[in-house]
Amino acid sequence: MTQPGPDGKPRLVAYYSKKLIDAELNYEIHDKELLAIIRALQHWRVYLEGAKYLVRIITDYKNLTYFTTTKVLMRRQARWSEIFGNYYFIIEHYKGKENERADALSRRPDHEEGIKTPELALLRTNRKGDLEYNPQITTLAATAEVTTDLELQDKLVKETLKDEWTETGLVFWHGLIYVPKTLRNKIIQLHHDTLTSGHPGQANTLERVSRNYYWPRIIKDIKKYIEECDMCQKNKIKRHKPYRLLQEIEAPEYPWQWITMDYIVKLPESDNCNTILVVMDRLTKYAHFIPTVEEINAEGLAQILMEEVFKHHGIPEIIVSDRGATFLLKLWKSMMNLMGGQQRLSTAYHPQTNGQTERTNQTLEQYLRHYVNHD
Repeated sequence: MTQPGPDGKPRLVAYYSKKLIDAELNYEIHDKELLAIIRALQHWRVYLEGAKYLVRIITDYKNLTYFTTTKVLMRRQARWSEIFGNYYFIIEHYKGKENERADALSRRPDHEEGIKTPELALLRTNRKGDLEYNPQITTLAATAEVTTDLELQDKLVKETLKDEWTETGLVFWHGLIYVPKTLRNKIIQLHHDTLTSGHPGQANTLERVSRNYYWPRIIKDIKKYIEECDMCQKNKIKRHKPYRLLQEIEAPEYPWQWITMDYIVKLPESDNCNTILVVMDRLTKYAHFIPTVEEINAEGLAQILMEEVFKHHGIPEIIVSDRGATFLLKLWKSMMNLMGGQQRLSTAYHPQTNGQTERTNQTLEQYLRHYVNHD
């Protein structure tokens, strides 16, 4: 930090530095430069916040001069922009050679002729097999030994690796880990085949993989992988034909006022259960999946609903089910007995209006098919 002296020239007031933590090492160069400004503003906040004079922020990274005019910001940058709002400042670009105070130790005149570490070290030998995706890098790696001008080498690498760099042995592109060809199917498999993934479709798989990874033609690779997935072809329901129109009923006014109820039956027996009772709130679409038996009677069902659903959400006003009217009447009487006859409850036989529960059943059945062993 500097301030003008009596002669108008900048005079040093203080220096400040801080080491990046592990997570910050993965930031893009643009965000690292922004973080340095944020850290400096916060460290000298008592001097800079609310100042009447203009705070000039000098940087040798020209892209930062456009930050205040950028319309689309990443989430992290949006948080930082709120901090900038507390200061009256302007970001100015100075070329590195003109900005003598920046990186003063690494730019000492007596070090000018010292040993330079060329940026070609980025092209590690154990990654040569991964570089064929970029012909420019392949050409650079092939000619590196005959190029003796270190400054020229640095320039070539910077032009080639505009968005890629290595840290802790990884190659990054726009903050995402670049995946070599030999590992791409493995990455897709971990986001598609595992028990916690549940064999999602192309869009969901792409969204999950793209959170942390990147490689060229990633969409085509994921599409091809899922189209060739044997479990998906066997177990997923085809949805090419349009659905028939369902009869809508009036929407509830608040959560768990109306619930729908259905069964998934004929399942392989597990812990003496062969059926799943699906209970769903029509407003929020929140669902309970309760293991039971196919032969359960009205009294047993009433007891399950009281213990697994009603104690969490209260007593609904209406229950919609595709069970017969006689069964629903018995269920209603059993609930009245359990509640001491003090609550009013309406049950309805509406198989044509129970579409949302049927759709939830399909999703659950599709999930179970991937992992249930019938043997």
